[in-house]
Amino acid sequence: MTEAQQRGGITGSGQKLLTLLLRLIALRLELFSVELQSEIERLLRLLLWLGVGVFLGALSILWLGIALLSLTWNDPTARIATVGTMGALCLGATIFVGTRVWKRTRALGTPFAETIRELGKDVAWLQNRARK
Repeated sequence: MTEAQQRGGITGSGQKLLTLLLRLIALRLELFSVELQSEIERLLRLLLWLGVGVFLGALSILWLGIALLSLTWNDPTARIATVGTMGALCLGATIFVGTRVWKRTRALGTPFAETIRELGKDVAWLQNRARK
């Protein structure tokens, strides 16, 4: 084989490898953009429901507090007991909701996990291809 044929073979292989690499990059960028859009939608849904929940919870606690205080307004001991009980209940509910949100966010997993997994496969494939 002549030197020109070897260079053409190497150049042709390099061009094919570069073309494959560019196709892989384009596909991974598409996958990344789809996952990014999905993550944004999921985050916005979570924030919307979180905001609605916080607003309604605060409103219900406010009205419950007003109702309980109006029932016990004349007796100072009962008033203090009512305020203390309401405070303890609100604190307990806050801790409960906080732990639930913490567990839920931990269970969601890594953002863009599919893109990371596919990129790992691409690297392994390219390393195997380079060895041949």
